[in-house]
Amino acid sequence: MAVHPDGSIWFVQTSSNSLGRVARDGSMREFKVTTPEASLRGVAITPDGKIWCTENAANRIGCMSGAGEMIGEYDIPTPASGARCILAWPDGRMETFRGEVHGTLVWPPRGDKGFGYDPMFLPEGETRTFGEIEPVTKHGMSHRARAFEKLVAACFR
Repeated sequence: MAVHPDGSIWFVQTSSNSLGRVARDGSMREFKVTTPEASLRGVAITPDGKIWCTENAANRIGCMSGAGEMIGEYDIPTPASGARCILAWPDGRMETFRGEVHGTLVWPPRGDKGFGYDPMFLPEGETRTFGEIEPVTKHGMSHRARAFEKLVAACFR
């Protein structure tokens, strides 16, 4: 979720391939992105009010106006990178950082922690699936944590 300069709250609706907006009066609207089945994952808003979203399955980043009109969709230079998180700097600058966790799928699923495929995903070098690992440990080794480490190294050191 992200807060727009007009006070509305924008969020991702992955299953409907759209961004949702809750206005200050509590009314809600849905805005579709152009690419079918884009698998939206993240949303950020720049100071000029543009809404940026990750289109994971399309390997793109989309841009929408505060009125909900698509401005454009931009290919991510790294093929099959699967954008999942986006950060907009106050000055409008955009940065991309890639974090990955390699592993294998196991059957039958093991563990009841996490969500989605976590009980089937066995990270390289581990003997437990993400479904068996405590959330605080899993989050520390996640693709998000690895991308965030790169962001900190590039922008804050």
